[in-house]
Amino acid sequence: MRAHRIDTFLIRENVRLEIIHESNSYFGGEHISIAFRFKHLGSQHDFLSFKEQLCTLDKTVEEKLQQQASLQENEESNVENKAWSMKSLLGAFRKTNMEDAMDIQNMEMLNKNKILRERIQKQLCFHQPLSLISGYVQISGVFQYDSEVIAQSKFKQNEIKMVGLDILSGHGTNYVAASEDGDRLRGNRNLTKYINSDFSNVTNGLLSSEITSTGTVSSYKEPVLVNSNDTSIRVLPLLLIPQTLLFSEISLEPGEVRTFYFKSTKLPKDICPSYSSSKILSINYTLEVGVDVLSDDNIKPFSNKVPIVIAPYISPIAEQYTSHFDKPPIILKAGNIKELKPRPLTRKVSTASAISFGRRKSSIIGPPFEDNKSVDRIKKSFIELVESNQNGSRDIDELVDLQMEVQFGKDDDSSDPEPNDSRFSNEMAISADSSTASNAMTKRRKSESVRNNISNLGQQAWNDISLVKTDNNSNILPQLVNLQNAYQINRNNESMAKVSLSAPFFKTTDDIDMVIELDSVTTPLLKVTSLTVSLESFEIVNPKYKVEGKGMGSKPKGNAVYEKHFICFDECKSVSVKLLPPRSPTSQITGQFKTDVFQHKWMIGLKFAIVAKTNSITLNQFYEDKKGVLFHSKETLEGEEFSCYVPIPILASSEDYMGW
Repeated sequence: MRAHRIDTFLIRENVRLEIIHESNSYFGGEHISIAFRFKHLGSQHDFLSFKEQLCTLDKTVEEKLQQQASLQENEESNVENKAWSMKSLLGAFRKTNMEDAMDIQNMEMLNKNKILRERIQKQLCFHQPLSLISGYVQISGVFQYDSEVIAQSKFKQNEIKMVGLDILSGHGTNYVAASEDGDRLRGNRNLTKYINSDFSNVTNGLLSSEITSTGTVSSYKEPVLVNSNDTSIRVLPLLLIPQTLLFSEISLEPGEVRTFYFKSTKLPKDICPSYSSSKILSINYTLEVGVDVLSDDNIKPFSNKVPIVIAPYISPIAEQYTSHFDKPPIILKAGNIKELKPRPLTRKVSTASAISFGRRKSSIIGPPFEDNKSVDRIKKSFIELVESNQNGSRDIDELVDLQMEVQFGKDDDSSDPEPNDSRFSNEMAISADSSTASNAMTKRRKSESVRNNISNLGQQAWNDISLVKTDNNSNILPQLVNLQNAYQINRNNESMAKVSLSAPFFKTTDDIDMVIELDSVTTPLLKVTSLTVSLESFEIVNPKYKVEGKGMGSKPKGNAVYEKHFICFDECKSVSVKLLPPRSPTSQITGQFKTDVFQHKWMIGLKFAIVAKTNSITLNQFYEDKKGVLFHSKETLEGEEFSCYVPIPILASSEDYMGW
């Protein structure tokens, strides 16, 4: 695994662009930080070698031709000095034949040298220096919705348009063109292939997971563009970070790497998170990067878009802001750009000596009496930390940080690196190449951040959290209220099952473990033969924005992102379930959130198949004699279905979705 998510493109056959995301996801209230690395894939050594081969080849051909020309001149001068005779006449004919053979030999040599020269010239072109002009980056976000479900007329801002953000075009490598699309549109939607990844962008168009022929839910990373030409799809711009110039003109020598660091201003805390698991709406954010390549006196433009994931802001006590669509789009200032210079090569040092603890307020070194007191204090702190983490709720790195803070004092050098800070160059841009990058930057980024808020949620007192609000603003709402991890499932006032979750709430990177205990005592005449458990996302549309008469009063339908089936045999009393939400650098589920148009929640769907309990539920007697009885299994079972839903709080994760 890489330490960061990296998107890679070929700008030209010999120039590679790597987009290194400092974090994935980006949180509301924080910066978007990205490094752009332009690498010439050629080699200076090969460039000089091929150049020398061309010079040698040209010199060899020139010398060969000069040598033959001088021989021909000598022979002609000898012929002029000789008298005419029959012998000299025959010699002239013989000489003509030799000259013809020599001309043929010269032509063959020239053709071979021409082919060889073209081959060397082609290889030389790969290693030649080139110039890049006007590199830029732009970030945008849009809200797309189906106007047959959500009324366009209810939006006060429905007439707002923003250039470049209201075009419904497919940008993904797995884009499926609608049948009515012509060759012109399909050609325009071609995207440069990814080198080290094969994911679909979720930047434009409504996307959803398809149901396969077997009836199972397809992978979350296989979105399909739905009705890309459908006039019912409407777009509202949400966010724009205007085009920011990475560089005006740079020259890349063979093997050279130029890295530029982009850092935006802080995102609003109430920004709406990315969301793409619905069939009627989507919220997508896009990073667009472009550059012009100057090659052979021709300017060839390149531009591409990649999705970026925005996660909601979460306060230290699990509060989130309500996002608003019906307002003017957010337009931030252009980002800051800093070129990162490569570190000078130094000798390799040990990990211990490479760690910088910054400036400390105190030290354990001192007079003997103070030294003993410090040692006792450090030992006591260590014991307290171990005892407080008996349930393993805290991360080991966090415990180490707390212990080091007691031992060395608080680190005053723990701020996030700014664009003019060389620490980013040393820690992120360089370490992105290796799979064992330093955790120093990650720890610094977690400190006093949304990630830190999320990672500390497991240590809060939940009963108190639901009662406390840090802000009187009604726009910020607590997310973890009346938490519980056990639910009783009843049918017709009779106990069916008990569901026990492994935790009162989950994060998007967590496995969802549960145990379903079937109650065979309360319902002795019924038998559960199969069970289906699914993780489903629900969006509950605000009635104010619904199309009149469209599904008014109807129950919302969920979109399943993971599903498991179980067969319950006669003695089955409980079922252990592990739900695995999709999680990869480019396929992430979104935690719960609320907007003025809709609210997004997660539910666990339970579907029981129930039959009447008899002596033989699944077998039919086929034959009987004095030696015994032969049974055949039933082809079908007559029974009924019972479905219910269990609410499950899922918040954004503090973990990074890194890269391959």
